[in-house]
Amino acid sequence: MTNEQHIQFLIKQADEDFGATEALFQAGYYGQSLFWAHLTLEKLCKALWVYINESQNYPFIHNLIRLLKECNNELSDEQKLFYAEMNQ
Repeated sequence: MTNEQHIQFLIKQADEDFGATEALFQAGYYGQSLFWAHLTLEKLCKALWVYINESQNYPFIHNLIRLLKECNNELSDEQKLFYAEMNQ
């Protein structure tokens, strides 16, 4: 699988996970919805990681801030707060 194919795979998976996020939220399963929202963001961060680092060997971690830092992505204070809350 090429890097571009892997990126597209991660984005497709993130899109499907977001569908689960929405369905769970609408059904009142807020905790489970938050879990799937985190997975959605994690897969998008990993797709960005593959794009920036030109490698499929992204770290197998769940820390969104660390993934974004490894992409040399500067986060605003508001973004740092958002991702810190999503990491919990």
